[in-house]
Amino acid sequence: MGDPGRKFKGRYVFQGSEVKDQNWEAAIFQELGSSPAAMEAGNSCDFYGLLPGHRSEQSDAEQAYTQSLLRGTPTWVILPKGRWPPEWVALGLKNPVVPLRLALYGHPDAGGYWERHCEAHLLSVGFVPISEWRSCFWQSVLMLFLVVYVDDFKLSGPEVNLAKGWDLIQSGIATDAPHPMDLFLGCKHETSVQKSPWTGKQVRVMTYNMQSFLEDAVAKYSVLAGGVALRRVSTPFLEDTDPPATANTAAVVPGGGSATGSATTVSPGLPEGELKHCCASVLMKLLYAARRCRYDLLHATGRLACLITRWDSHCDRMLHRLMCYVHSTLHVRKVGWVGESVATIGVHLYADADFAGCKRTGRSTSGAFFCMGGDDTFFPLQAVSRKQTAVSHSTPEAEIVAAAAARSAQTSTDQ
Repeated sequence: MGDPGRKFKGRYVFQGSEVKDQNWEAAIFQELGSSPAAMEAGNSCDFYGLLPGHRSEQSDAEQAYTQSLLRGTPTWVILPKGRWPPEWVALGLKNPVVPLRLALYGHPDAGGYWERHCEAHLLSVGFVPISEWRSCFWQSVLMLFLVVYVDDFKLSGPEVNLAKGWDLIQSGIATDAPHPMDLFLGCKHETSVQKSPWTGKQVRVMTYNMQSFLEDAVAKYSVLAGGVALRRVSTPFLEDTDPPATANTAAVVPGGGSATGSATTVSPGLPEGELKHCCASVLMKLLYAARRCRYDLLHATGRLACLITRWDSHCDRMLHRLMCYVHSTLHVRKVGWVGESVATIGVHLYADADFAGCKRTGRSTSGAFFCMGGDDTFFPLQAVSRKQTAVSHSTPEAEIVAAAAARSAQTSTDQ
């Protein structure tokens, strides 16, 4: 309470669970899919905003979905009685219906129509979609880079052109007043000018802070786990269990698991985990923070996420160790800085793999780190930790698979 960023909002929504067609059966819509911008796109926009003479700003669309018309299958709705006009009451109407004209939150197609409306306007004012990156646009005249995540707009480029860019956007889309980067998609963006750790000269710095988000994740875990104590640890890893003694004699399917048993079978000799019913909610919360700015959590979180359907008591201990690490490293931040022009900055890609790191399946894990770097520049764009889909027979094979996966991830960013 008392936080200046706390807002209380009320919203009318389309109750999608009670939608019927003319035969009183469940209605089927087009199910238009929306494609928000990727996280690496947002990081690239931040990097572009730190270049000399550049800056980044953000803004939110006001009541975004209802700025677009609802097309496709005609939809009729029943309004709450508290919103009926007086003449309806005077006529003694029982259940009047009215056509839904705007893409109201909750309608299956609302997000798709808002995205179409937004993109059509941006195209009309000179913003061109960036290939391979949905909801990202380039304005070649003003040299501006725009990222749209549903109703959140992030614009970076030459400082003298930002106001002109916002004028173009706001000529057809209602947004609040643009302001410097702050809280964007749950992550605080803190800009500053500091001394470079390499040369000591002044550089522009972007710090990504998700401490409050992770504190909430720790508090959630503590409640679900029954108020367990979290000790101080230096790593998120707890050694996994060895395969059962019969692993070499039982038939297995590719990728691990018994050929005769279920994929959800708990490891022999280990009881079912106490947190099996709630582990997914904790891990998914952590995974968002890991992908956003806590790359040190990627591997441990991803490893546990693969075990959700066969959660055992050792998984409980592994999750506890991970949450102890999160609790011990709430102060950790992702930091990027830029201290030179784009002419001397290059793209750097690093790939690595363990060999048979997963004892349960024998699979290796691919790791990749993608960043922009120069004599006085370091800006992380993307990190990946992903279990390989097949068992590698040697370290070189695992490394080649990891390099291919890293190159594939970078290719989409290069576009």
